Amino acid sequence: MFEKFKDNILLTDIETNNKLLFNQRSFYSLIYGIMTHYLRFNSDFAVEKIEKWNDGELTYNNVALLGHELEYDLAMLIAYGHDYSNKGYNPEPPNDYFNWCESYEIQHDLKSSIIEYLE
Repeated sequence: MFEKFKDNILLTDIETNNKLLFNQRSFYSLIYGIMTHYLRFNSDFAVEKIEKWNDGELTYNNVALLGHELEYDLAMLIAYGHDYSNKGYNPEPPNDYFNWCESYEIQHDLKSSIIEYLE
């Protein structure tokens, strides 16, 4: 699953020459985990949601914007759309979220940082 996604993708801001590494496979794998664990989506439905959402261009700026959101928020956005909190879904991550993420990343050999800014 998510074989088409890769980690350590180098992206450069064409205006500033700033660079970052995007751990795309780790990112989408974590989103998948959130959807199947917390939202109780079945595997196929979670993959379908992720693949539909992943249609944007892979640029420095697009990826950098992901870094401003908690992965839980992004999973909720992908699952339920914009304004999901106004549709009755709780925007707050569960109490065990951060411990679960750490454990999930280790269990699935994921990078702990989705984005790594380079100097």
